[in-house]
Formats: sequence, C-alpha cells, structure tokens
Amino acid sequence: MVLRTSLKVKLVIFSLVIGTLPILFAYFLVQQNIAMARDELRADSMTAAKLSRAIVDDTVADTKALLSTMSRFPVITGSNPPAIQLFLQETLALHPDLLVLFVTDGEGSVVALADTFDSHSRANLDAPRLGARNDGLSQSLTFGRTSSGMPVSYLRVPLSESLFGPASSIGAGVSLQALQSKLDLIVAKRQGTVVLADSQGNVLTQSDGDSTLARPNLARLLEVVTGAQGDRTWEDFTFSDGKPWLRTAGIIERTGWYFVVSLPAGVGYPTLLSIVLQQLLPLLFVGLVAIYGALAIAEKLTRPLHKLAVAASSVAKGQLGREVEIGTGDEIEEMAGVFNYMSRSLAAHVSELTEAKAELTRKAAQLSELLARTFRSQEEERNRIAIDLHDGVAQLLVGALYEVQVARRSIATAPDITLHKLHQVEGLLNSAAHEMRAVIFDLHPSHLYHHGLPVAIERYVDQFSQATDIICAARVYGESVRLPVEVETAVYRIVQEALHNIRRHSGANAAYVVLVFHQAGVKLTVQDNGRGFDKDSAVASSDGHLGLVGMQERAGSIGATLEIVAVPGKGTRITLDVPITERPERSGSEGKAKSTGESNLVAVCERAAGVPDVHKATGGHCKWKR
Repeated sequence: MVLRTSLKVKLVIFSLVIGTLPILFAYFLVQQNIAMARDELRADSMTAAKLSRAIVDDTVADTKALLSTMSRFPVITGSNPPAIQLFLQETLALHPDLLVLFVTDGEGSVVALADTFDSHSRANLDAPRLGARNDGLSQSLTFGRTSSGMPVSYLRVPLSESLFGPASSIGAGVSLQALQSKLDLIVAKRQGTVVLADSQGNVLTQSDGDSTLARPNLARLLEVVTGAQGDRTWEDFTFSDGKPWLRTAGIIERTGWYFVVSLPAGVGYPTLLSIVLQQLLPLLFVGLVAIYGALAIAEKLTRPLHKLAVAASSVAKGQLGREVEIGTGDEIEEMAGVFNYMSRSLAAHVSELTEAKAELTRKAAQLSELLARTFRSQEEERNRIAIDLHDGVAQLLVGALYEVQVARRSIATAPDITLHKLHQVEGLLNSAAHEMRAVIFDLHPSHLYHHGLPVAIERYVDQFSQATDIICAARVYGESVRLPVEVETAVYRIVQEALHNIRRHSGANAAYVVLVFHQAGVKLTVQDNGRGFDKDSAVASSDGHLGLVGMQERAGSIGATLEIVAVPGKGTRITLDVPITERPERSGSEGKAKSTGESNLVAVCERAAGVPDVHKATGGHCKWKR
C-alpha cells in the first residue's frame, strides 16, 4: 500500500532536506579537509622522522669514517705529540661540525688535543669522559657538555698500531648544537621541534622553546618506542599549552639514541563542534524560513491543482475535450492552458487514429490481395511459359524431328525429297529459335540493359503489335538518358503490365506508348481506345485488376507517381512521372527510337480507331482518326 501524503507535507519535508543538505555537505567538506590535513601532517611527520634518523646516522658514520682514516696515518701512530696536535688542528679546521679531536694513550691520558673552545671552556672539559679508558672497544660513544653548557658527543676509534700502547685511541667531539641546527631545518616549515635523548631518557639536545615533552612523558615515550616493532617508529597526539601536537618518536640503531619530532596539529585537529555550530545556526534559520515559505506556496498550489486533478480524472474517464479555467497568472495557469490544449489535441488525435485504423485495415486487405495476386501471377506466368514452349517451341521441334526421320528414310532412294525435308527442318528450327528468343526476351529484356529504356520499350511494343490484333506504337521525346537500373526496370515492367491489361481486359484495337524525357525527370503515357472501367471498383476487386495496384506499388518503390484515368466506354490512360535528382549519361538511342516510333505512330494514325487525347500526348505530331 502506497502512503499518500499531502503536497504541504512533501514541501515541508523537501525544505528540511534542502536545509539539511548544506549542513551535511559543509560537515563533509570539513571532515575531508581535516582528513587531508591529517594525512599531510602524518606524511610530513614521518618524513621529518626519517630525515632526523638519517642525519644523526650520517653524522656518526662520517665521524667514525674520518677517525678510522686518521687512525691509519703515520703521523697519528707515531710518537711525536706536537706533530699529532698540529695534524689534529689542521683536520679540525676542515670539519666545522667537530668541536675537538684528541689522541689518548693506553692509560687513557690525553697525548694530543685540538679544540675550538676558549681557554675558560677548555679548562672545564669533561676530562674523565675525555680520557676514559677505551677498554678494547671498537667504538665508544659518550656524551658531555662544556662549562658553557654546549652539548658534545664523543666518539672514539682504537689505534691498533700506535706507539702509545695497545689501548690507545683517537677520538672526536661532535657538536650536538650543530647537529640540532640541521634537525631544526627539517621541521622549520611546520614550526616543529626535534629532541634527541640517550637510552636513559636524558635529553642530549632539543629545539629552542620545545614544551611538548616533560621528563616523565619522555621516559614513557621512549619505553613505548623500545617495545615497537618494524622500523621502531611510533607516533601519538598530545596537547601542550592547550594546543595539539603530533609526536613521532623512534630509535637510532647506530647510536642507541632516541629522537622525538613534534609538529603542531592545529589544522588537522580543530574543534569540530565549534565549526559545525558556526555553520549550523545560519543554515537552521534559512531552513525555518524555507519551511514557512513552503507552507505558503503549498496553500497557493493545492487549490488550482485540485481543479486540474478533477479535470484530468474526467478526461481519463473518456470525456475528451474537457477544459478547466484557472486564473492564477503564473505557471499553474500555463499548465492549465497546456492541459486544455492537450485535451483538445487528444480528442482530435483519437479521431484521427480511428480513421487511420480504418485506412490501415483497408491497406492491409489490399496488400493481402496483392500478395495473393502476386502468387497467382507467378503461377500464370509459369503456365504461360509452359504453354508457349509447348505450343510453339515443342511443336516446332516435334515437326522438325518428324521431317528429319522422313529425310533419313529417303536419303538413299530420293535425294530430292531429303533436300526438301531438310529445308523444312531448317525453317522449323528457325521458327523454334524465334519462339525461344521471344520467351527469353519476355523474361529477361536484354535490350533494356544493353541499349536503354527507349529501345527496349520500342521493341517490346513492336513484338506486342505482332503478337496481338491490337495496333500499338511507341514514341520518345526529349534527350534520352540512361537511368538507374532499378528505375529502368520498374518503368519497363509497368509498360509490360499496362499492355498486358490492355490485351486481357480493354477490348481495344489500338494503343500507344509515349516516353518523354525532360529536365525534371521522365514521363510515361500508355493509352488505349478500349472499353475503360470504373477505377475504384476495379482496384477494390480481385478479378485481375489488382495489376493496377501492383503498378502503383512498383511506382512507389522508385519514388514515382502513377495516375490512372479510366472512363467506362472511352478507354484508359496511365501516366507515370519519374523524378530525376541527378542528370545521368545519355543513352545514345534517342534518334532511333524517334524515327522508328514515328513511323509506327503514323501507321497507327492511319489505321487506329480514335484514341482520345493523343494530340496532346504526342505534342501535336498526330491526330487519331475515328
């Protein structure tokens, strides 16, 4: 069961939907923007984390490689401390990231040292760490500060071939402040911070003003990172000074240090409720106004629409032509006008459809009769061909066979009789060949395809005159041209059908065929002086006059028009107009058609018994006599 609701309710619901859609759309846009900001923030954070790890790894690796290279220099493995110190000073000048270079003996005492500190800072170096025993380790990384608070990371490499003992080493102090400057460049675009801490959670260096980490938070964060799997990187969100931050922490495998990258996340994590409320309030007001307007519009619409509904119901019940009067002066009045026009048009169309149905029924009956007549015509044509072959060719061949048999018997005793019989056989065979050509020509007019329409019609008319008692002539006017094959074939078959009907039904003793070529097309006229007929009754009957319907169908297939003028007792005239869209090539048969047609037409003029309208049809060249 379909739930019915009034137009007012629908308009209110529609207004609510329309009012809600902008809110949902705005919320969707906010969510999309936040999601995009989060993704971009995470991507930047992970990139900064990877770069921070890479910078620290590269710094340590480069320093270790430098110390390993220096450890193999003869000046380092020698026993001349002044020379070693001079070499260390020259090397230190080439590496601004290093604060100090030193060499210690097997007891951990400093043999030579080069640094960039002032005298006050040098006096307060972390001597215990600087001179601590190497204990045979291949690499030792420690941390210290100068008296001014500058963070330093010490890296040592053993001197295996040194004259200062088997446990001697060469070391360097890496400036963590310079390392911090490189790390700060990574997060400068996002105004973030980077913190480096050792494995115990002690801050080695950090960006200026970093307030995202307290000592307990850092220890907990490093504890979580230590338990992480995969690339040992972990991230979370935290609030500091009332602002959200995205923190990404990870461990640096080479040094055992930890890094924490913090990026401000204000764009990715705003207060969603405040944003939605800011957009909801004005949209809610607009929604209320829309609902009130919808109610007012619904009240105005429902009354005239009810009138239209009543009128439409009347039309549906068969009261065609029903109209309704509405004077609202708006689109509803236009709708009423369209409805009234539709009602009138519907009544007119129903009437036209009724008439068209009757016409289609009549046409269908005619086509059915035409199809039946076509089948009958095919059988009649087969019978005619069989009779022609039997009465003509077959009889002649039998006669020739008989004469050949007689000649064979008399060839030895009476040569004269044999020669006479052979002459008779020759005549019979010539007659048989003539009969066979006539049958073939009737089935396949080769003259039409080889010589064109005028010659084919002329020869068919000559043959028709010789085969019947009807005097018939043909004449061609104008510049004859070759037409498309289907057009020439259709015109030729119409001439055949017309002369066939004259022979069978007209009772005429004279007829003529006129073919006129002009600029716009071709005009064919076939007229006789027979008894005529009533065209309407002949077309509707099935006594053989369906040949007229066949000619009309054939004419329609080539875009031509066929006119039949028949008066009982005064003969029949058939006129075919064939339009020509493009001027075809000349056939070259015009002169012969004219001359032969003219001589035949003169003979008809002298012998025929009055065919009407021939003077007009032949352009004034002949007047028919009674």
